[in-house]
Amino acid sequence: MDSFRNDETSLNILLIEDNPGDVFIIKDLISSSGTRYTVTHTSRLADALILTRKHEFDVILLDLGLPDSVGLDTLKKIQASEVTAPVVIMTGLDDEAVALASVREGAQDYLVKNNLTSDSILRTIKYSIERKKIQEIQKKHARQFSILSSATAKINESDDIASIYTTICGNIKSLLNNVTVVALEIINNKDILFNSSESLEPCVGEKQKFQVLDFHKSIFQFDGHSKRLLDFFQDGKLHEIEGGISNLFHDTNHKEIFIDFEKRLDIKYTYAIGFSRSDNVYGGVIVFRTSSVKNDDQKIIETIGNQVSLIIRRRLVEQDLKISEKQYRKLNEELEHKVQERTKDLGEMNNLLRKREEEFRTLAENSPDSIVRLDTDLKHLYVNPVARKIWGTNIVGKSWKESGFSEDFHTFWATQIKKVIDTGEIETIEHNYLSPEDDSLHYLLSQIVPESDSNNIIRSLLIVSRDITEKKKAEEQLKKNATDLKELNATKDKFFGIIAHDLRNPFSSLLGASEILSTNVRQYDIDSIETFSRLSYDAAKSCYALLENLLEWSRAQTGNLKFNPQEVSISEIIEENLSVMRTMAYNKKINLTSKITEDYLIIADRDMIKAVLRNLLNNALKFTCINGEVSVTAIKEKDNILISVKDNGIGIPKNDMDKLFRIDIKYTKVGTNEERGTGLGLLLCKEFVDQHKGKIWVESNEGQGCEFKFTIPFSKLPKKNENLKS
Repeated sequence: MDSFRNDETSLNILLIEDNPGDVFIIKDLISSSGTRYTVTHTSRLADALILTRKHEFDVILLDLGLPDSVGLDTLKKIQASEVTAPVVIMTGLDDEAVALASVREGAQDYLVKNNLTSDSILRTIKYSIERKKIQEIQKKHARQFSILSSATAKINESDDIASIYTTICGNIKSLLNNVTVVALEIINNKDILFNSSESLEPCVGEKQKFQVLDFHKSIFQFDGHSKRLLDFFQDGKLHEIEGGISNLFHDTNHKEIFIDFEKRLDIKYTYAIGFSRSDNVYGGVIVFRTSSVKNDDQKIIETIGNQVSLIIRRRLVEQDLKISEKQYRKLNEELEHKVQERTKDLGEMNNLLRKREEEFRTLAENSPDSIVRLDTDLKHLYVNPVARKIWGTNIVGKSWKESGFSEDFHTFWATQIKKVIDTGEIETIEHNYLSPEDDSLHYLLSQIVPESDSNNIIRSLLIVSRDITEKKKAEEQLKKNATDLKELNATKDKFFGIIAHDLRNPFSSLLGASEILSTNVRQYDIDSIETFSRLSYDAAKSCYALLENLLEWSRAQTGNLKFNPQEVSISEIIEENLSVMRTMAYNKKINLTSKITEDYLIIADRDMIKAVLRNLLNNALKFTCINGEVSVTAIKEKDNILISVKDNGIGIPKNDMDKLFRIDIKYTKVGTNEERGTGLGLLLCKEFVDQHKGKIWVESNEGQGCEFKFTIPFSKLPKKNENLKS
């Protein structure tokens, strides 16, 4: 991360870009615009999120492809962190679909890197900031209107005063955020009571609920102090209480408790608004907040308060109305008639059930499902043949516990049956059991059905169970298949996303740097020309390395790369690779040596083994410092030849070791001389070693170098015409 400043700053810009060439170009374009600014740069999303929590930025310039996040997920993560600054997407693709998708996800604008100019960057930044401000104002007004509309509807639908208090408290909390609201009542102009009924618990924020409820019995019950609150409760206005609630009760013995109360909740502003219930009872709320209430929010609260006052008066009138004697008799007669009809229906139903008891037993005896009937004491009244097979014994006349089943088993069924007896409702459960025949695990879907007598009292219960073991296994296999397919698709998409990003970045740098150099070559001094030339060369070299590895990888995956084993000399292959790498080693003053004491002949694909050694040696030289050492050894181990490439470079952190050789994770590091990799080299190494039925791994301590090792069996020869796996 770095900051690039002018002497006088007015715009604070966060640039999130992992391509050094693009960073250089963007800063140069902004610098030439003549605008006062500060540019803070980071190449990783995680670092950017930390910066947005510590600093306020006027605008964020975001690349969609970063080392730790790729695609629109990068923008979504920025939005999820509740960043308030407008976000402008920058990419190397001139893709309208990406532009529209970015705007839908909350981006303010979209810039194509290859088309950037000083004017376009400056104009986009300024327009994005203004557009973000307008959206925030519109969002606030929409939220206020929604809360006001919701409050009006809910207050009108409230059946009692307690629910009205709950509604207004909830709406004030939704409107203001980070606020604690407490409902109070003043009785006989004397006693202040905090209403702590369950219906009003939502009036208090989750973090503060326990604190406020701890206080209500000892704090909000005072004699002679309510007159001070009446001044705030009688005119329907939202009043700010100067000095807070501790100042309101400054002459009580509880002042210190109030001071501690405000300190614990970080209260800086206290407000009060009331709505009368009757001549002797006044209701209202106290609002505790860390910041002041704005004028437009105050008007909405007062509007809701006026509605509350009107509704409370109407509810009190409705509560005073009594049902006339005629209405009472009519309701009583209707109730009596319904009871008689219900009693008659239950009697007929029970008679029908008794008549069909014999039918039930016939069906149950031939049912493919397990059927058990038991009384409320868990004694079994009937068990059909399938149930006897499941439980392995005839348990008629006994409970499960008396039949020798475990205490846990008995408790499980006792709990389920008690629930059915208490509710009178059918209960469906899924459970498993071990078959007494072969101890295999089976799954059952059971329904517990209550059976009532003519007085609607539950006398027995019916448990019908169906074996769903095969269905369960099929569902689990389908879930596993779906999960595996999803993971494979995600891995493929992520891999191609990494490749697209790695190809786009060096091309973007190459095009950008070469365009600026060709356009302004006569205006730049030799140092600037050298800088742009170096950027172009590094980008071209990175493109070539990536394309070379990508070509080999694609040939391997499509089956076009044939496996051609033949007798080869390990010593000869190693020496060929050392010859190629000595120029790179010489430039970095690295001692590159072979420590082979004996030559070995193996049957292997010569080109594949050369590619493995080439990639491992290239990595070793890349991550070894000047005057370092890189060596190659080959020894015989049982039926294998063990080849190792060892260096004394910067090493690999332990928590990054499992990221190597994986297609779904892009793991690359900058070399000791700012060399950049493609991330495909180790994947090719693993592919080729696997083709030879060998193994590849790494041993490393951070700061103490690495040793990559791989084995090639020479006693078990692969088939000569076998192709690579796709």
